[in-house]
Amino acid sequence: MEDFVGIIPAAGNATRLPELQGSKEIIPVCALGATMPSHDLARPACLHLMEAMLLAGISRQIMVLGTGKWDIPAELVSVEAGEPRCAYVVIADSPGVPWTINAAHSLIRGANVAMGFPDILTTRPDLFTRLCDQLTRTDLDVVLAVFPTDQGHKGDVVSLTGERLVSQIVPKPHEIGAARVWIAAVWRPSFSEYLHEYLRKPNVSIRNGRELYIGDIFNSSIEKLRVGAIDFPLEHFLDIGTPENLDRVRPRAP
Repeated sequence: MEDFVGIIPAAGNATRLPELQGSKEIIPVCALGATMPSHDLARPACLHLMEAMLLAGISRQIMVLGTGKWDIPAELVSVEAGEPRCAYVVIADSPGVPWTINAAHSLIRGANVAMGFPDILTTRPDLFTRLCDQLTRTDLDVVLAVFPTDQGHKGDVVSLTGERLVSQIVPKPHEIGAARVWIAAVWRPSFSEYLHEYLRKPNVSIRNGRELYIGDIFNSSIEKLRVGAIDFPLEHFLDIGTPENLDRVRPRAP
């Protein structure tokens, strides 16, 4: 398998968790699906993602932090995590995930990239193994991990062709209901350059009166690049960025 570098965007401010003290990326949580979440099973949230990348052989990982989120490296240094050892890039006042990822452009240029969100847990610890293998053995430029949800309006809804190519991505549509959304991605240098050039356009920080999402850029790239997906129709994911979801995986006293 070809070498990959992991990118972990962690520049957000957790506005959906107003009572949180510190960064949500290091909240102790248990693996999704744990029968009884307990303190001895809890890990800082971002480690679930980092270890999934490591399982795929991705030992070089870069976390892009927002200014002031120094509690993340401080916590990860104190955890008996073994490898990987994360490198850090700091960005001030990121307008959104596309800029957060692009802040590491000089470090990922020319490399295959694996990207996941540190506040999303899944039932597939081999997620990046599957994604990286698919990218390596095909001529695709991007491969998305697509999971089912009953809250499609909260994610980037993905439409697929019969050949598992992505035909459209609609970030946070108005329609509420079941859908397939992407939650992680791998890509070749071609997409890193596409993203970098896209963000150099004037007035791109707002799209249709809202924040520009990385899903918007994936969708735009379909015209020039080959964007595919692996569909995981029987698996589950959890975004711990809301109080009710976070409570599902927070450790509880016996």
